[in-house]
Amino acid sequence: MQRIGWAVIPIVWAGLHFGGFGAAIVGTILGVSVFLMASMGGWSGAGLLGIAVFALAALISSSFYSSVEDVRNSLEDEIEQTRKGVQDLRRGVDSSEESKESLEAQAHGLALVYELTKHMAKCLSFEDLLLSLNNGLKREFGFDRLLLLVLGRGPAEEDRFWEFAGSQVRQLPLDENPPGAELAKSLMGIGGPVSVALVEERGLEKRRVAVPHFFGGTLMSVLIIEGMDAVNMEKFLILASQFGLSLKRVQLYDQIQTLALTDGLTAVAARRHFLERLEEELQRSSRQQRPLSLIMLDVDHFKQCNDRYGHLVGDAVLRQVGMVLNKGIREVDMVGRYGGEEFSLFLPETDGAEALRVAERLREDIEKKRIQAYDETLSVTVSMGIATFPDQALQREELLECADKALYAAKQAGRNRVCQYDSGK
Repeated sequence: MQRIGWAVIPIVWAGLHFGGFGAAIVGTILGVSVFLMASMGGWSGAGLLGIAVFALAALISSSFYSSVEDVRNSLEDEIEQTRKGVQDLRRGVDSSEESKESLEAQAHGLALVYELTKHMAKCLSFEDLLLSLNNGLKREFGFDRLLLLVLGRGPAEEDRFWEFAGSQVRQLPLDENPPGAELAKSLMGIGGPVSVALVEERGLEKRRVAVPHFFGGTLMSVLIIEGMDAVNMEKFLILASQFGLSLKRVQLYDQIQTLALTDGLTAVAARRHFLERLEEELQRSSRQQRPLSLIMLDVDHFKQCNDRYGHLVGDAVLRQVGMVLNKGIREVDMVGRYGGEEFSLFLPETDGAEALRVAERLREDIEKKRIQAYDETLSVTVSMGIATFPDQALQREELLECADKALYAAKQAGRNRVCQYDSGK
């Protein structure tokens, strides 16, 4: 009995070692069965064979159960890994969609900047350039206010301050000290943009940004925008930089136009430009059946002035005469240098009687003008001749000839006077 009892222990150990906890239970049952049968003297061959078969089946079942558990645990691990992989994939897809939307927004912004830049590059006038910038920014960016300070290019040119209001652009007088003017002027010693926080609306920060434009190391202009969302700032800075280049191109174009259209000495219209504009005004006057008067004038005894004082003083005299004429006419009128010491003026919507009053006033202004030229102080007089469309002439060349004849009559009459063309003489 004691030997049989000790035989139970190996069976239980074998079940734990090879089959796990379930097999150990089966082994324990077998051990107890063997012990009981031995105690009852039931050691027949058939009983022993049954016990052996039962033990073998229990071991096989326990091993199979253990294998199934391992497979199930492995499948659960794989399913969990697959689930995590799907979640990661979904997050990746969401991130890709966000990246796609972000890239599309960036592409749209860059395309907008490119289109606005291309449009500004086509502008050849200051007003067109300002309107192009204003309309593009208002349509795509949105802002509260846009200001531009353009510094004068010399002592004779004043600073100009512009405000973009809706679809209109208007010039502001600097003496009113408009908002942003002080910020703009403070940038004269700074080489980059200045950004100042204003308010925060709907979670978006609104800012006032001033962007200076330099040319050759000199401050040329300052662009100021107020109330733009901070998220659009990078695109605005790119556009503002391109605006500076376009502004300089417009200024250079204006200088070229000025050199081509303006007399370099007297700052009045060059002869060719004056004659072209005279032809345009005559055609307009003809269509509208309105009068136009032409004045030709000559500086009296100008050759003696040159001989006595020298050509430098003579040039100063012509400049001063040109200034008096430009200052004394309307915006619709035009003064041109016809040649040498001879000037010409056309006055739209002006008949002969009114032209005579204008000419007399200009003649008196020139006579009273004290001209300071180097070390010399002098005064000059002028003679004038007037011809009027359509009373005395219908064509440009004919009108010029009539005015020149009237000028010759003024000189013959003693100079420093005004004569109107008289077809009877």
